[in-house]
Amino acid sequence: CTLFADETGWRIKGNLWWLWVFGTEYSAYFSIDKSRGSDVVLRILGEIFPGVMVVDGWGAYTSIISDQQSCMAHLLRKIRKFYAKFPELKDIARFYVKFRRIIRDGERLQGFRKEYGEEKFLRRFARLETRLEELLRWPNPDNVLRNIIAKVRRQQPRILTFVRHPGVPCHNNFAEYLI
Repeated sequence: CTLFADETGWRIKGNLWWLWVFGTEYSAYFSIDKSRGSDVVLRILGEIFPGVMVVDGWGAYTSIISDQQSCMAHLLRKIRKFYAKFPELKDIARFYVKFRRIIRDGERLQGFRKEYGEEKFLRRFARLETRLEELLRWPNPDNVLRNIIAKVRRQQPRILTFVRHPGVPCHNNFAEYLI
């Protein structure tokens, strides 16, 4: 089961609350809460979710045990914003292109899993993970790129999850659509 989750600000009598959604292609559960914390996720889903959660990268979701995929559209957008703010820092653009290529290669690998067979798929997946790890060891990054790398590293366990699970996307657009 793939569960898409997201949260967004929701005003109630001028105060900031949060609208949460947890949805599949067949159903959705909405909750409005004062909290944007892990207490909401734990209360709604419990401590363990047996499927794959596709989330926006917000830390509250990491409070439960589950396979999780962070939204790569969110992460790539953040990197592009850094580059727009610091266009003279060409390493940001190079990092972005290499990172995006890893994600796209992951999408292709996910699609060819049956054709490749499990052994070839696992070898190629291991290479993809190695490429990501090597990218995060960027030599001599400036302070801005160091910040970007730290953001990507925090999401690293949830960057390539989608590749291992047929039909799971690398983004949480569906949850955004539900909200």
